[in-house]
Amino acid sequence: MDDRNDGILLDESQEQDESLMDLLGIEDDSEDIELMKGAAEHGKEEGILKLGMAYLHGQGVEQDFAEACYWFEQSRDAMAMVQIAQIHDKEGNEELAMEYYRRAVSAPEDRFGGFRASACINLALKLCAEDPEEADRYLRQAADFGVPEDCREMEYKLAGILGRVFVKLGNLEKALEWFRFSVEGHDDPDVRGQMALACSEGMKQDPDSVLYKDSLEGMEYLANKGEKLAVMKVFQFWNRNRDLPESPAKFKEWLVKAADFGSEFPQFLLAQEYLGVKNRRTDLPEDIGLARKYFDACRGWLLTAENGADMAARFERALNAKEEGGMSGDARQENKVPERILEQEEAEEIVERMSRTGDRVLVIPEGVTGIGSRAFDSRASKKLKYTKNIESIRFPDSVREIDTWAFARMDSLKEITLPPHLKYLGKDAFSGDWVNFINLWVRDKRTFQCIEIPACTELEEDALFGIHRIMTLRFLEGRKVLDWKFLGDKAWIGEVIVPDSVEKMIPYNPSYRKIRIEKFSLPSKLKGQFQECIGKYSPKARAEFR
Repeated sequence: MDDRNDGILLDESQEQDESLMDLLGIEDDSEDIELMKGAAEHGKEEGILKLGMAYLHGQGVEQDFAEACYWFEQSRDAMAMVQIAQIHDKEGNEELAMEYYRRAVSAPEDRFGGFRASACINLALKLCAEDPEEADRYLRQAADFGVPEDCREMEYKLAGILGRVFVKLGNLEKALEWFRFSVEGHDDPDVRGQMALACSEGMKQDPDSVLYKDSLEGMEYLANKGEKLAVMKVFQFWNRNRDLPESPAKFKEWLVKAADFGSEFPQFLLAQEYLGVKNRRTDLPEDIGLARKYFDACRGWLLTAENGADMAARFERALNAKEEGGMSGDARQENKVPERILEQEEAEEIVERMSRTGDRVLVIPEGVTGIGSRAFDSRASKKLKYTKNIESIRFPDSVREIDTWAFARMDSLKEITLPPHLKYLGKDAFSGDWVNFINLWVRDKRTFQCIEIPACTELEEDALFGIHRIMTLRFLEGRKVLDWKFLGDKAWIGEVIVPDSVEKMIPYNPSYRKIRIEKFSLPSKLKGQFQECIGKYSPKARAEFR
């Protein structure tokens, strides 16, 4: 697209010319024309302008552009210079048109008002593609002169064009300034979108820079006008920057706005806030009805996200428990929202203390009931880099859930002792796999002597993904059903011990996985299920039936 956009070139309308002729008192009268000529020949400014307009429009004389230009040349008024410029514009003489627009800008008089500003806008429009800095100067000068009301819309459109030009030149400061000016005066959705993209680029700069702050302010302005990209960008900013003094209030404000705008991730966060989860970030009062409303709104999106189905199921259970309210004490204890989730922010503090003391045993604090997603994942934060030195983890009995990637990439981890009342173990919870800087997959090299799985633990699909060498994997007595979906790709297991309590095994589908298990120890009642569930996928495995 040509940024000059001749389609919006300013041109005084016939209606405006008629208004000028009325002001000048020009009539189609030969006697009046003679009086004009007399006055013009004696250097009277009013006579000069009247006569020039008469020849321009053929009012009382034969229309003659050359004669009109001759008399306008004698004038000191910006209006006369604009009339000559427009004649050359219509004849396609660009250089002469620009010369007379410039003369209009510097004209000593502008008795009708607005013609200097009009000339500035025409010059800015003609120059914005070839010399945007000069166009910038003229557009600012137009504002100083005072743009007449009938030229305002063109001024705002030109500001939007100039903003796009400065984006292409990489001058985001001026681009944002002109976009903002354009949107404030003429709310064009296309310019809003361009401004949002420019603000997004500006927010990639140094957070202490003026550009960054102007971009954030511009993004908030657009977000308040309903620009979708801006709403999410502002929410993401306050979601990330928790340490700023105004962060708590701003996060709450934009969490609600983004959720009401229809963005699914904020809807899920807001549902959790209204449900009353621990470690929440707002002071919103608990409201089960609103928790249900926002959860239902984002459920479809959540089910398509990684591990979303599991998160949705757990949230649904917690929500149902709150809604039912009158259930028995045991059931309430089973389904209640975890009392304390250890999230990444707290994990960073713990790891920072360990790095100072050189401790290699991670002790989870008493009272913690859940470990949040990626809480100790060294890839999630530079502050967690020391986790690569951790050799073992001690859990309090209170821990009920370990979420996705909670302890990922602990390269020195030697033992995993799961808490006895663990209800849920998420995908890749202890994974040692990672992708390096040249995008190559680096496999786990650790060896675990024994991992024991409590009977009450629900194993998410791929729960042990990223653990490639286990000498003994023992399922503790009390488990009724054993679903093999937890196994990870390229895993080697020396022995799997299945307790007598297991009554049913659910086969896994290793369509893309290479899993080797040397030996199975299981009750004789499962002999029939063994071949269907595991034997045909691990034909070299030895099975010992008790």
